[in-house]
Amino acid sequence: MGKQRRQQNTNNRQIGLIIVLLIIVYIISQFFKLINRNDISSYQVKEGSLAISSVYTGIAIREEEVFQCADTGYINYLAREGEHLACGDLLYIIDQGGALDELLNQGNLGENSLSDQDLSNLKTDIINFNSAFDKSHFSEVYDFLYSMDGSILKLVNMNILNELDEGQTDINLDLVKLNRAPKAGYVVYHTDGYENISENGITPEMFDTEQYERQQLINNTLVEQGQDVYKMITSENWMLAIQLEEERALELMGETYAEIKFLSTQETVWAAIRVQQMGDSFYAYLSLNNSVVTFCNERYIDIELITRNEQGLKIPISAIDYRQFNVVPEAYRIDRIDANNSTFLRKTFLEDGQQSSEIVSVAVYAEKEEGIYVDANQLKIGDYLLLENSMSENAVSQIGELVGVYCINQGYAEFRQIVILYQNDEYAIIQKNTPSGINEYDYIVLDASVVSPDDFIFE
Repeated sequence: MGKQRRQQNTNNRQIGLIIVLLIIVYIISQFFKLINRNDISSYQVKEGSLAISSVYTGIAIREEEVFQCADTGYINYLAREGEHLACGDLLYIIDQGGALDELLNQGNLGENSLSDQDLSNLKTDIINFNSAFDKSHFSEVYDFLYSMDGSILKLVNMNILNELDEGQTDINLDLVKLNRAPKAGYVVYHTDGYENISENGITPEMFDTEQYERQQLINNTLVEQGQDVYKMITSENWMLAIQLEEERALELMGETYAEIKFLSTQETVWAAIRVQQMGDSFYAYLSLNNSVVTFCNERYIDIELITRNEQGLKIPISAIDYRQFNVVPEAYRIDRIDANNSTFLRKTFLEDGQQSSEIVSVAVYAEKEEGIYVDANQLKIGDYLLLENSMSENAVSQIGELVGVYCINQGYAEFRQIVILYQNDEYAIIQKNTPSGINEYDYIVLDASVVSPDDFIFE
């Protein structure tokens, strides 16, 4: 009896030790599971919008006319680049004897030859150039240098012209030729060979800005008779041609107006839009009737094309997951329990091998033309579904993919399908009132990669 009692006590101690060890193992496993668990953040779904936009480089098509010099000599511009001149306004001087250059080099115009307004205008030009400067287009620095040099010399030349009018110099006026604008327009001091380009003349090669060259017309230099000396933009109406991807071109075919943003100025305007295919290339032509003076010195202009705003439920891209489901024919559904659950008749076999059947309740995630998307763990590939009161059967064999998010309103990760209307790199706009979907003010998992279906959410 004593020996049996000691043996029983030993067995009890061993059982107790095993239980304690199991409890310790469980506690340790839960501890490591806790410290290794990714933090799960939630996101409340709300209505919002996303603008569909893309950045393009446009080629400016304007009414431009290049003018040549009527005489040989040193040219001195009197109009500032981008200035609007009326027909007959003084534009430049041709100094055939070099006397103006000599007068300029004498430096006797005084320290205050530039007015406060002149200095303010020059300062504004410098600030605007600095704010829009892109290091990848460093050559623009030289164009700006020539432009500033021309602007300053133009102001100085006006002072010289005043002295000529007042007879304060002994310069032979017969050697000084005054030239006036033959028509109204904005004056520009460079040429690039694109002055006469039309819509039908646009080619894919023209969008390669690395191959673009322009000839800067420099103030106070010797020019020959017949040489290009300036050009004029003679209309406020102009156009931007952009090259489109085929998919985007097809989207814009039916549009008549588009909203665009000039990236250098952040100004937003509306333009009439027309899409055309030439060969294998697609182009959009954006017609404008303002801002021509702002970009009169530029052939290539970067814009953001905004065609419409998509409205719907706004969610982060990180919340979206793609999950596979088994797809079964709708005809085999027995009953619809509710919006998210249905019953099916599945074929089974008894222990003696005889065929039987059972009714199973299955979670439904979507209903589409190809069938009902069900949980793959509840109706597996190879299961046979039966029609009631019929010998017809169908094997589960089709797999489909749904895009969705994990709703955590009930405290666990419940997959809900979504329909994406539009997305960018950060957010997606999804359709409202999707069957078995999500609604405004639902809570979803912010990062779908840190959860699995039906995970309980600890917060």
